[in-house]
Amino acid sequence: MSLFFRTLGRAGLLLVFLIGVHGQLAVAAKHDLSEQAPEPTTEPAASALGTIRGHVSNGSAGGSLPADLRVMLVYFDEDLEQTTVETTADAGGSYQFDDVPFSTGLRYAVAVTYRDRTFVSEIVSSTPESPSLDIPVTVYELTEDPSVIAIERMVAQVNAVGDSLEITQVFTLRNLGDRAYSTSQTTPDGRYLSVVISLPPGAVIWGFPDNADRYVAIQEQYAVADTLPVLPGEDHLVAVVYIVPYEEDAIIEQPLNYAFTGTARVLLQPVSLRLQSDQLESIGEQTVGESQWQGYSGDLSTQEGGVLRYELIGQAQSVGTRDGGQVATSNTLLPLLVCGALAEIVVVVGLYVWYRRRRRRAAPPPVDRAEIDALAHQIAELDAAYERGEIDVDEHRKRRGELRGRLADLMDRAGSA
Repeated sequence: MSLFFRTLGRAGLLLVFLIGVHGQLAVAAKHDLSEQAPEPTTEPAASALGTIRGHVSNGSAGGSLPADLRVMLVYFDEDLEQTTVETTADAGGSYQFDDVPFSTGLRYAVAVTYRDRTFVSEIVSSTPESPSLDIPVTVYELTEDPSVIAIERMVAQVNAVGDSLEITQVFTLRNLGDRAYSTSQTTPDGRYLSVVISLPPGAVIWGFPDNADRYVAIQEQYAVADTLPVLPGEDHLVAVVYIVPYEEDAIIEQPLNYAFTGTARVLLQPVSLRLQSDQLESIGEQTVGESQWQGYSGDLSTQEGGVLRYELIGQAQSVGTRDGGQVATSNTLLPLLVCGALAEIVVVVGLYVWYRRRRRRAAPPPVDRAEIDALAHQIAELDAAYERGEIDVDEHRKRRGELRGRLADLMDRAGSA
């Protein structure tokens, strides 16, 4: 898996949430701890000073490294306290940090900026008893050729509620070349765009489950752009939540900007919904978390510019009666990712975002997340009032459209922040 999306801890589940907001790195871990009593005369030291060294290499054929390449070490603990140290690699790409604190619970990562893109090592740990680490970092030359990108998997969780389809969708992409995929197009704050995922026409982007700071919402084009380079030979996940209008029937046509050579799955709720498609077949009811979903799957082989197409038929759940209160949002993303063939654990890539922010002189003012939550709450209250018969259909549609428009504008700004 990618250095950014890495499954950690086969003996115990380790979820690392590296959140780029305000430069904080939050860590949550579940460890298997033994209860052995310590030796009475050999208690280990609480901390020690040690050395972290490594080598920066170029993973692209014919690639080289510049002189005076800056290398940054980041180490952080379970209380969000972090420290950064910088040094310069030698002519061969080797670097070394001396007098680095080592203690139980500390995590370490190394970041290098090359061709104005940031490449991050895996996240590692050590103990005072072994105060030494070797952390390699690989950088890559760049390519803008979209033919190196292939979609290997896609899963969509579709929840029909009221007059909307709430869709959480996760794409797994792979770079088949030996250069990092990143374009020369930039956001207003100077970040480079990489892959672009097109959404069905009419989709309203609701948010991003893993790390909103890495994405750019392009609402007017019904698309989402990623700012992380797609590294060669590694899984690259893109996740987005959006809504699509629905009135007991909808044709979903989603443009595919890259070749799709793998499995597409669509999970539907309520289970009474039916899906018709030449590309997907029924796989029966599927259990995700504590909810039941109607499943459809198909192996696709389409070239760049293809379309994923299916039709949904059936009555949506009324507002307030959805299965177990499940909504296709970030709260249900993890069960979506681990169901079936997608037995993957997402490691949020905030270290990359944080380091990019650290290098920028100024950042645009943040969008008020409380306002987004308030608008979502107003939409829910409006739907409930309509279900109780307190407002008629025309007033409901008018007011809901106004609220959705304001919400879409805020989400667009949030994705561009």
